[in-house]
Amino acid sequence: MTNRDRSRLAAFNASLTVLNAPEHKPLWFDKNPKVFTRLVAEASAAVENLEAICQAQSTKITGTVADKAREERELEDVCILYGTTVGLYFQAAGNEADAAKVDFAESVWRRMPEQELIATSRVLIDLMNSILAEVSPESAAEWGITPDTVSSVQKESDDFAAIAADPQSLIAKRKALTSSLRAEFRAVTDNFDVLDRLINHFTTTPAGAAMATAYRNARNIIERGHRRQPTAPDPI
Repeated sequence: MTNRDRSRLAAFNASLTVLNAPEHKPLWFDKNPKVFTRLVAEASAAVENLEAICQAQSTKITGTVADKAREERELEDVCILYGTTVGLYFQAAGNEADAAKVDFAESVWRRMPEQELIATSRVLIDLMNSILAEVSPESAAEWGITPDTVSSVQKESDDFAAIAADPQSLIAKRKALTSSLRAEFRAVTDNFDVLDRLINHFTTTPAGAAMATAYRNARNIIERGHRRQPTAPDPI
């Protein structure tokens, strides 16, 4: 959300605060033209909805990106450790084909695309489970392959798979919210434009005139000076 949007939202809230003040509300509520009462209620609901959209659109994704990087690193670490171990095990058994599936240099693991890393980690898990199924627990444990070590690789694989798409999905969501924000602001502004004109009906008394002046001040100080000027797009 831009600074201009924050100012406009503040103007909407300030205008509604003026209208709903104890000394002002009796002057217009359910008074002719009664459409004014309905429009104030609609404006209040629309501003509340607009605030929710603004809050969602402003959600920071930095923490999620950092979490993703951490989980990726943790998965790479266990894959490097046990990929080498499982590779050496199969090489000692004369099974070069299975060894080649997971015995990679550290740099290879670090450069793997996300989905390839997840898929290869699951190949590693399958191979570790096959070792546990084929030899005695003692023989597997000599290579550091135990149910606990398999579980540790499984946990890191599952953790990274769960978070891998989160930053991208948040970015896409923010783009959609940024697009909808413009339409929402236009709709709320149009609502207030009608209130701006109808409030003249309540200026026949000094109290009503004072209310209208306070309302226009709330609208003009923040809102009017910015309206309909081009703005730069929101950062994603």
